[in-house]
Amino acid sequence: MTPSLAVHRSRKLVPEFVLHRPQTVTDACELLYRYKGSAAVLAGGIDVISRMKFGVGPVHMVAITGIAEMRSIRRHDDCLQIGAAATHRELETDALLQSTMPALADYIGGLGNIRVRCQGTIGGNLMADEAGYEILPLLLVLDAVLNFCDVAKAASYTVSARNFVRRGEAAQPVDLLTSISIPLPPAKLVWNRDLRPTLALVAGVRDGNGSPAAVAAALVGAHRRAAWGPVSLGARLDATTAAARWAAALPHPDLLRAPGPIYARRVGAVMLRRALTDSGLAA
Repeated sequence: MTPSLAVHRSRKLVPEFVLHRPQTVTDACELLYRYKGSAAVLAGGIDVISRMKFGVGPVHMVAITGIAEMRSIRRHDDCLQIGAAATHRELETDALLQSTMPALADYIGGLGNIRVRCQGTIGGNLMADEAGYEILPLLLVLDAVLNFCDVAKAASYTVSARNFVRRGEAAQPVDLLTSISIPLPPAKLVWNRDLRPTLALVAGVRDGNGSPAAVAAALVGAHRRAAWGPVSLGARLDATTAAARWAAALPHPDLLRAPGPIYARRVGAVMLRRALTDSGLAA
């Protein structure tokens, strides 16, 4: 019996392309607009190169890792501002991030393996729009703001992570994500990755200071929007009630990898309850 040939990716199939190395955001926007429809942004390159191994890809590659402001991690007004080209490893080890948002540094440190974290970028993870990628759910619960540059006008604008809907394909960028702003002080961050890659959960908890506490949680691999649920149960947050209210408030998930919406709701509630109790934030 003759074995069937499996279709596989190969570096030999990567088509030829022109590599551009802009030094400023303005230059990058000009290149993306000039070659719109045939250009892609290159940061870590994990996803775009992987797709190119199937024999299709952009003619022009715009590498953004040489743009200093897109690699920076700094405080700006009342936010922590992270450049879109900052790698996961840079975030994981950054002194400012570790002192300001240590839980965020720990969360980033759990993404993939060390090779992925050294190469992958926070912006690339977000813009790849893969169901199992964990940056968008994280930014949802932190109420982050995405800072873009309009490639046609070279003008900046912002979009709330909760309103973000990616348009277009990697070879047809709409606009350039330059940085991400996370408001300070941040929500207390907890997560559960016990069932990854099928399903994972990340949540943010904000103390109500006498008012009901606010819990935002998002599922990784199933749901792309956070659901807020007010909880008013005395001095301590009741994890079981918080998880049940959050699951009940979930709109129908856009399921890409999880077995189904019923599974996502029920298991998601269990994961949120465990994350809250294991962290000591709720009883």
